[in-house]
Amino acid sequence: MTKTIHSTAVRFCTALLASMILIGGASFAAPPPAFAQQCIGRTERVSIDYVDVAYAVKIDSCKAQELVDSYGDVKDAAGLAGALGAKWWPVGTASGILFAWAWNNQAQVKRAATGGRGVEFLELHGVISQARPQ
Repeated sequence: MTKTIHSTAVRFCTALLASMILIGGASFAAPPPAFAQQCIGRTERVSIDYVDVAYAVKIDSCKAQELVDSYGDVKDAAGLAGALGAKWWPVGTASGILFAWAWNNQAQVKRAATGGRGVEFLELHGVISQARPQ
């Protein structure tokens, strides 16, 4: 019984994490709309290690705003998952971790993008650090 609950919890948490990453990462893949505002900065993502887990990332001001908005969606989804699964500790734990991850990333990008500027940061396993304006 315990093994079944643990296995189900792991599957649920994995699916939840994958969907959150897809939501957050979708902003890098979306093409700019034809009526887009003038974007400041440039966008590129360069691997800085041999196993492709650390990246030096630069995003223009338009992508920075999309990324901030996407992390807001992830935080909302994590909060909802936590509320719905509050009686089952693995769901609460997983949603708390996802919320903290999204909050950190959103705060880093939002702080660096003030004034409508592009942002550059380091990304390690999906966690943003050292964000600063371009």
